[in-house]
Amino acid sequence: MIGTGIALGAGILCRSNMLFFAPLAMLWLLIRMWPDNKRAFKVAAGTGFVMILTLLPWMARNYMVHGQLVLLGTNGGYTFWQSHNPYTEKYLRMRSDLDPIAFNEGIDWQSKGLADLSEAEQDHWFYQEGFHFIRQHPLEPVRLAGLKLWSLWGWDLYPDSGNPKKNALFTLTFAPLFVLGLVGLIMSWKQWRAASLLWFAFIAFSLVYVVFYGKTIYRCPLDPLILVFTAFALTRVPLGRRKLPA
Repeated sequence: MIGTGIALGAGILCRSNMLFFAPLAMLWLLIRMWPDNKRAFKVAAGTGFVMILTLLPWMARNYMVHGQLVLLGTNGGYTFWQSHNPYTEKYLRMRSDLDPIAFNEGIDWQSKGLADLSEAEQDHWFYQEGFHFIRQHPLEPVRLAGLKLWSLWGWDLYPDSGNPKKNALFTLTFAPLFVLGLVGLIMSWKQWRAASLLWFAFIAFSLVYVVFYGKTIYRCPLDPLILVFTAFALTRVPLGRRKLPA
């Protein structure tokens, strides 16, 4: 409980998107120890408690700096706005990073009064702008979801490097691993109690980047997990009359 709680808390402090994975990790603990309900809930609750303790010093620091409760950071709002504005779809289809949107589209933040807001207030303002766009275009997040998932998981390098050879090399090396990894993931359903922890990692990261947006480099922490399922699939491939050991 202590080790897992600290590891999850440290992971969240390093990469805030791990916050989406933590509840699923707790769920996996319940699944893994079922039907020992009493022990399962004890371990999950204890792990969650230690994880929160690990986060508390940083949350206290944020409160002292910003004068209000800030869970982890103040860059989420701007990223959320980048993912939900009138230009997002155009840039995703161009396989372009979203960072240049404000500059390329000539958006003047000064005229919007952002200079008078604190860092935490600016974060809140960008979240409001993103949600305002969603309310005006309720189907747009659904349309963008596929583009965002492909930018994260696709075998086209995202953003486009501008170098055809580099793009082709990425596709040739990643596409077979991705396909075999997907086959291995499907084949692992019989070991679902153990494998579901890895499934949850894929689900959590996918949800994060559907809400915000992803690119190839953001997927790199999950590449080792893809290789796990790739190897799992290969161990089930017949080689002549023999099979590789499980």
